Amino acid sequence: YRIAPLQLFERNGGLYLFATVVKYGDVRMQAVERIRELKIEDETFVPPKDFDAGKLLSTAFGLTYDDPIELKVWFSAGSARYVKERKWAEVQSFADQADGSTILEMKTSGWYEVKRWLLSFGTEAKLLEPEALRLDLAAEISAMKDVY
Repeated sequence: YRIAPLQLFERNGGLYLFATVVKYGDVRMQAVERIRELKIEDETFVPPKDFDAGKLLSTAFGLTYDDPIELKVWFSAGSARYVKERKWAEVQSFADQADGSTILEMKTSGWYEVKRWLLSFGTEAKLLEPEALRLDLAAEISAMKDVY
């Protein structure tokens, strides 16, 4: 399909491209290594006035930027130090607990990536909010029990 390239960027060792998909008129992210064929046209285009790659990337947890999620996550004392060493989102704060654990509050996007990230902590993390994501995690964990 035809695209209007906007911005190349690197993330987690991969090269990506923000581009307007001409057929749909919206900005999407493309993994450069998935592009099988490229044909440069003489046609020109005007980038969307509100396009800001930096802003889009600053609100994404990983590579996915979509509806905002406000998270509240408890991390055990064993994981607290690691979690506090990194900037996970543009808007985040920590509330240290007396037992050495911490509660991270952040606003980000990327439901699927956040879900995978939380699962990677196992019992060292507990999602407190939002309830919908907590239920999604519980369903995933229940399904995992059937696999193992």
